[in-house]
Amino acid sequence: MKKVKKTVQGGIVNLTNVKESLLDCEFENLQKFLRGDEDVELYSANKQQAERNYEKIKDGKEYPVSIRKDLIDIRECDSDVGDYFVKIPVAGRYGGVKVPINTHMGIGEGWEICESKLFRKNGKFYLNVTVEIEVEEVEEYEGVLGTDLGLRNPVVSVALPSRKSEFRGREIKQ
Repeated sequence: MKKVKKTVQGGIVNLTNVKESLLDCEFENLQKFLRGDEDVELYSANKQQAERNYEKIKDGKEYPVSIRKDLIDIRECDSDVGDYFVKIPVAGRYGGVKVPINTHMGIGEGWEICESKLFRKNGKFYLNVTVEIEVEEVEEYEGVLGTDLGLRNPVVSVALPSRKSEFRGREIKQ
């Protein structure tokens, strides 16, 4: 068995005005903190993660809030509001904010939740949850795994882990 990491993408849905303003405030304060404003109200662990993860800051770019795995709480949702409820720590509310998210795939019971990233795109919030799962290593694959459409050899397929390559097609004249 081998441990691998996978990102489960989720969109935060059905936000109340209060929860949206708390997330907005935390997100904006992180951007200000990264650009040198030390006096903003920002959750202490988010400050630590920002200092640890972001060394070079580009102007005009928004950076995600990095949430440590010990601070995020994800629970399956029994209602139609969303797939899961996620508790996100923010400076504006003790205990954080519980928000519903819809994910592109389910989170399995035996999966370990790792660091997550909260980001904003087109005015909406999204959460990328990194999970660590155990999978069996595959020794042989069936079918094509990778295809390279190059100039010299128009079709090259590679079957890993044996690294056996098959060349199909003719050389193209230059």
